[in-house]
Amino acid sequence: MIWTAATGAQQRKALRTASAPNTPIPDQFVADLRATGRRNLVAASRAIDTYLAETPLADRLSASGVPAELILGEHDARVPRPPSNALTHTLLAGVGHTPPWEAAGRIAEMIAASLNGNGGDPIEQDKQAATRLVASRRGGLPT
Repeated sequence: MIWTAATGAQQRKALRTASAPNTPIPDQFVADLRATGRRNLVAASRAIDTYLAETPLADRLSASGVPAELILGEHDARVPRPPSNALTHTLLAGVGHTPPWEAAGRIAEMIAASLNGNGGDPIEQDKQAATRLVASRRGGLPT
């Protein structure tokens, strides 16, 4: 197929290979792909492949010394799953290579939980933190 002659529908179909089955591909993805062009897309894809082949992503994150959790989609054919004893990682069921778009709510919950103390209900943790703050300003203990 000549990429520049491909219709938006054909390019959308090509983009589906990165997502879990039946994931809708946003119009913005297709527009971005058309603006990127095939040559740039192929070059970027090859660069990512080279980068991941040199050192797996889980190893790179572990070596950074910064606490990190790798979040992968079970249908991600792009980024290899790390060994079970590697960096903390979560495999999202029903998700492909684009978790922030395919599972935005779950990703937001995971980020909020991490920022609020690595686990638990982030909303409840925020309420508890607010209660402690108010109590400390009053000079008392939370009830």
